[in-house]
Formats: sequence, structure tokens, C-alpha cells
Amino acid sequence: MQDPIPIPTLEAAASQNLLDYVQAFQLWAPKCAAAAMPCAGGLAAYTGPDSPLTTVKGAGPEIAESEFDAAELFFRRNHVRQVVFECAPWLTEATMERLTRRGYVAAGTEVVVAAALPCAVEEPAHSAVELTQDDWVRVMPAAFELPAEAMWPRLARIAWRLPGAVNLGVLDAEGRVMGCAQLAPAGEIAVLGNDGTLSEARGKGVQTALIRERLRRAIAGGFRWAVAEVAEGSTSERSYLRCGFERMCTRTSWVRVLESAPPSR
Repeated sequence: MQDPIPIPTLEAAASQNLLDYVQAFQLWAPKCAAAAMPCAGGLAAYTGPDSPLTTVKGAGPEIAESEFDAAELFFRRNHVRQVVFECAPWLTEATMERLTRRGYVAAGTEVVVAAALPCAVEEPAHSAVELTQDDWVRVMPAAFELPAEAMWPRLARIAWRLPGAVNLGVLDAEGRVMGCAQLAPAGEIAVLGNDGTLSEARGKGVQTALIRERLRRAIAGGFRWAVAEVAEGSTSERSYLRCGFERMCTRTSWVRVLESAPPSR
């Protein structure tokens, strides 16, 4: 990549995207009592006790004891049983020592891939259309094969409402949605996420088409970079790399179970 993204810029975009989710929850799903607070240069967010967006993102390389204390208190007050810090690979030795001493364990990773813009984009094999909220809420949980719990349709509705988001899908010959994907702005970065394809449509180039269409829109929108988070070795990672993205870094999720945490709401 000719114009690599500095890790602070990547992490600031991750924090902004998370904050956009929290504020959308507060506006469109107030009963969830979503909340956020600054944390170690990033953001601690609560969007429900079992939500994947109840986490800390964007923390800097140095996380002080007082910042761990504040984050753990924040999650306890929101009746969450564990604390999650999703951290870039820039933590200092002192921070790693604090994580270990406080009982945090590495519980998973995600690869951050990025493309500098503008870039060459091949013509998509499928045409993309903007999805209605109803189509998005129906297709997104099904594409990810999520359990039929209220949290997931609610999360899909909130995702569709992110400020400035472009929510796209690809239709088959009968006009049925085969897959979905989103572009959400975060400063100079176009965050590409919520990529999902229905099981019967996989292997037909749906996600590659949606990546290319979002790249075209990101270029037209004047963004400097496009960024996505993928599982290492996944089909999604291979699709992004084929479309010209490069691996930037790997974030690690550091998790601590809170002893005697209050029961979830």
C-alpha cells in the first residue's frame, strides 16, 4: 500500500464507528439504555449485556490502572459480566503486564485490512442496490445465520440507521436479495462492514461485487482509505485481498470475567 494508515488513525475510526452505533441505539432503541465513555484514548461502549458492541475499541498503547478501573466500573454499572478490550498490536510492556496481572486473557483476533483511495476497481459482476430497512433487517441476520433473538434484528435495524451509512444488496434474477454489505463514514475512512451472503447464494461473487461497489462509492465520496475487519483466513479476508486490500494489523480481544458481577437486565 503506497499510503499506509497509521494505527492511531485506524483506531480513531474504530472508536468513531462504535460511537455512531451507541448514539443510534440511544436515538432509535432507548430502552436498551446504551451508553459510552472515553477510555484510554478510545471508547467503552454498552449496547446490551450480550451485544458484540459492548466492548472497548480504539484504546492507545498505554492503558493505565485507573483506566482499567474506570472501564471495569462502567461495565459493572451496566450489569455486564465481562470486560472486552479490542486492542491494536501496539500495547506497551507495562500495559501487557497490567492486562496479565488483572486476569485478562486473549480470546480472539480480527485482521484489519485496508485500501488507499483512489484505486483501480474492476467492474462488479453483479449490480448493487440500496436496501430498504425491511430487506436489510431480514437479510443481515439470515446471512450471518444468527439465532432468532430480539437482539439481532434490533442490531440490524440500528446498523441500517448509522449516520451516513450506505446499505447495499445484490439481487438475483427474481429480485430476491442474495447478500448485504455496508459503507459507514468515519472521518477520512470508509468503514466497510456487515458483509453477509445467504447460504444458497455463496460462491457466486456476491461479496466481491459488494466490495467493489463500495470502493467505487468511497472513491466518489472522497474518502482517503477504505477499511474492513475480517476473520483471519476467512472467505471474507480472501475476497478483500483479491480486491486490492492489504493487511494492516491484527487486533486482539482481551477479556476479563468480572467476579460477582450483577445479573444482566
